[in-house]
Amino acid sequence: MQNIKYLSHSNFSINKSFTAFVLMILISLAGTIRGFSQAPIGDRQIVSSIETAIADDQLIDPDALKISSLNGIVTMESWTSNLLVKDRAVKIATSIKGVRSIIDRMSVRPAFVRDDVIQQNVKNALAYDPATESYEVNVTSDNYIVTLTGTVDSWQEKQLAAEVAKGIKGVQKIENNIDVQFNGNRDDSEIEMEIKRRMQSSIWVDAEAFSVKVNNHVVTISGYVGDLPEKNRAYTMAWVPGVKNVNDENLIVASVLDDDMQKKNRFMTVTDEQIKSTIEDAMMYDPRVASYQPNIEVENKVVSLTGKVKDFLAKRAAGENAKNTYGVKTVKNDLLVQPVFSPADEIIEEHVEEALLWDPVVEKYQISVDVVNGEVLLNGIVNNAFEKHRAVRVAGGIAGVVDVNNAITIQSPTAVY
Repeated sequence: MQNIKYLSHSNFSINKSFTAFVLMILISLAGTIRGFSQAPIGDRQIVSSIETAIADDQLIDPDALKISSLNGIVTMESWTSNLLVKDRAVKIATSIKGVRSIIDRMSVRPAFVRDDVIQQNVKNALAYDPATESYEVNVTSDNYIVTLTGTVDSWQEKQLAAEVAKGIKGVQKIENNIDVQFNGNRDDSEIEMEIKRRMQSSIWVDAEAFSVKVNNHVVTISGYVGDLPEKNRAYTMAWVPGVKNVNDENLIVASVLDDDMQKKNRFMTVTDEQIKSTIEDAMMYDPRVASYQPNIEVENKVVSLTGKVKDFLAKRAAGENAKNTYGVKTVKNDLLVQPVFSPADEIIEEHVEEALLWDPVVEKYQISVDVVNGEVLLNGIVNNAFEKHRAVRVAGGIAGVVDVNNAITIQSPTAVY
């Protein structure tokens, strides 16, 4: 029996040989569906592509990582230094064409941090982050396993709390038992209509290739997708207000698409109005941006963002939402960061330094921090681009930070991010 990880959200046991047999039948049937490739990518090519991408990333020792593939079902075995690196390895493998599911057997190497220290650091991280400081979340740590309980308003907020907790040194696993409390009253048909609208307007999923049904606030997605990232996105987009659970076990990754993942052959042109509507939708479901109402203007595919947000990561998230929207040429992010409460620069500097020390990715580096009027300057040397960007994420997640100037030098500039 093996644990087949179709996505980070879905784990269940199934016989390996039976799975391979079923997938081969589905793949052959999927070849008749318009838009799917007739010749799936071979397992050797899949493994080679993942190994190359992992090696280029320089976060995991490729010699310590064992990768195998059977009909696109990829198994990954290794020790990683922390949950962030483990998740990144899965994300890299997920992005490779031909991968249909992932069996994640990677383990996080113990960092030998006391549970009481881990617990307090997770609490501090949630309290320091402007997006999670108001969450009613309880934290416990037992044998390096962190359990989160409490209530939040949305599934997206629940995921954000877990992401913050993963950024603490010593955490080997997250048990996310946070409850989502929806105070409204929505019937199944209303929920179903909203999910379908989101998917039909998205460039990242082919809503015509699968069906969405809602029964007693439980969403079931069935049909075919071209790759694992598309399945990830369909699952995520199904979590709208009022949804209790999403079942995507019958959403089959049948084959790779004939065109690239963005399916530009189906969406040759989009209007400025369509771009604006898509960005507004992305903002509404982003827990870092949802509480704000940034002004969005689109002219000739150029997006301008204006207005106010209360923290640096909210501004960055808004810009990324716009940048990741299909059809956008450039983004002018003129959002003003205006914290509700501005701590003294000395306090901000202390909190940033503390956060850098408890972060499992960058804690090993000597990174200097200077703060002037809420603007953080980072200096130091790291090994790769991921670590450099991670330092910005850590510093930007501190309340009172209005901007981060990243002067960190990369020791291996050829590493990809």
